[in-house]
Amino acid sequence: MRGTKIIKNNYSGTMSMPMILIIIAVLITVCPHIEAQTGSLVSLITKDSHTEKNPIWIWGWSRDGKIGISELCDSGGRGGIIIKTFILNAVNDAVLWERSIDSFDFGDGYSGIPENEITAFFNNFRTVCRQRFRIEINEGRSSAPSGTVISHNRRSYDVTVNSVREEDGMIRRYSVAVETGGRSKTILSKDAFLPALPKFFLYSISPFEERALIILRWSGFSESYGFVYAGCHLTSGF
Repeated sequence: MRGTKIIKNNYSGTMSMPMILIIIAVLITVCPHIEAQTGSLVSLITKDSHTEKNPIWIWGWSRDGKIGISELCDSGGRGGIIIKTFILNAVNDAVLWERSIDSFDFGDGYSGIPENEITAFFNNFRTVCRQRFRIEINEGRSSAPSGTVISHNRRSYDVTVNSVREEDGMIRRYSVAVETGGRSKTILSKDAFLPALPKFFLYSISPFEERALIILRWSGFSESYGFVYAGCHLTSGF
């Protein structure tokens, strides 16, 4: 809209004053709500949201199985903060897009990430989610499993992590299986070099289809850690 010369319509020249007042009232009511919706994600998911207790946030799912994720990464014992954002295809576990931000890119690295930088970083990710991958933002936190069980639509799914190969006391390969109704399927088989098996950490279920993302957390030496993501269709393949 240019200037204020838009008080016109296609059929009567100028709008009446009551109509103008109604439009102004609607804009006053609606615009703050729109602004609040637009800014709500960044105000909810910030650098301070990513802690050891809640290191992973699920931003939303697309209708074709893509999922937006942000993760507090292991900084390798050096301190500081690294946050990674990425798009995962939960159909084949492929990472389709990834960016990260590191506090050591700003000052001494120990003072954290400036608020304006993390806001711009998350705003860009939100745009990528929505426009490029058609992910519907829902600001959802991942669900913590009850032991090793996922409950969905009155069904239970047991998740087990099994050692496939060990050498010199180290896990060199492991697999992840999901069982429901007496039937089981393997959803992941992965090489590793770990002192212990990864543990079932979190999960998220798509609001559009019977598909879950299962998240494992592994622990290495010197308090190092990381995450493994595996998609699982909840009705096929069993």
